Amino acid sequence: MNKAVVRTLFVIVFTSIAIVINASDLTLPWHPYGSFTNSLSISRHSEQIDIRRMTPADRFALGRVTSIGRVISVPLTSGRVVTLVARPLNRTAADNITDIIEVLATLAYLLIAAALVLLRPAPATWAFYVFSYGFCLFAATPNTWPFSVALPLQIFVTIATSLSPAAFTSFTMRFPDALPSRPMRAFERGFLFAWTPILTAWSLFAALGFELGGITVPNAAVTAVDIAVDAVFACGIAILLARYATAAVETRNRLRWVVVGFAIAYIPFLVLTFGSGGDGSIVPFTPVVINLCQAWEVIAPIALAYTVLKHRLFDVRFVLSRALMYAVLMSLTVGALALVDGAFHAGSKRRASRSSSSSRSPSL
Repeated sequence: MNKAVVRTLFVIVFTSIAIVINASDLTLPWHPYGSFTNSLSISRHSEQIDIRRMTPADRFALGRVTSIGRVISVPLTSGRVVTLVARPLNRTAADNITDIIEVLATLAYLLIAAALVLLRPAPATWAFYVFSYGFCLFAATPNTWPFSVALPLQIFVTIATSLSPAAFTSFTMRFPDALPSRPMRAFERGFLFAWTPILTAWSLFAALGFELGGITVPNAAVTAVDIAVDAVFACGIAILLARYATAAVETRNRLRWVVVGFAIAYIPFLVLTFGSGGDGSIVPFTPVVINLCQAWEVIAPIALAYTVLKHRLFDVRFVLSRALMYAVLMSLTVGALALVDGAFHAGSKRRASRSSSSSRSPSL
């Protein structure tokens, strides 16, 4: 099997997985989520949740959206055990409509990134694909799937997300076809092969340590890692702006739409990230605003694709000849994964129905 075939299969399979993960949120208007947040209130100040005595599946579900009617057991430090039932999360028509817009925009983002790396495989397009892949995996519906499926999927998403910051920095160094200087290549390798494995290991420990072992990471450590991730993205932005300011006229023309498009696309995301203080305490963003800010990000890959087409960075006739083949292969792969997704969803609904009909203890 030659390199082109392996590359094509890799991109199609992984993109199809991301499409199924994100597209699963399209079921939200018809199958709303449940949450334990409104079911839990500690009536005695001396009582706290004993996280370590909970099962991994219950720890996984406690802080996430889950299926309505899902039942978990919550042991307390006093020795009592309380059974909680997931209550429906209230959603408006505007929430549902903007959720659909956001999911469709995310799918378009992923498809454009995949198309660019398939039609013009180069370090820059590969870096943008890896960045986009991790940046766009934030669907909530997989949290309602069986724990045996949701946990491996979380590991997959955590690894993909950890690759995203360094990939963005690599993209800003190389687009459209730049060869970084030796110091910059060393800087790039440091991010890719030193910093990224550390971030991945930390992220997996923070997630799996809590779910499998009941280990709680201090908030200060979480904040420090978040700051480090933001610093890497900031490096990428600074590199892109510096390249634009110092580039020759031809390169500057190619970078103009990327700089402008990325600025327009990601400014709402930055406001959403930093304006909320991480918990909405500074600016109370609503689901509608969050959905629209995330949908707005699709401008970035559109600007990148426009730049590639405008400056003819690949042969348009080659694009047309390959587009149909890729579309057929993608459709077949997505269809197969969608069938698996449907089976998981049906099984989850049956389990939730059985759990909701079982005996329940009063909530705290």
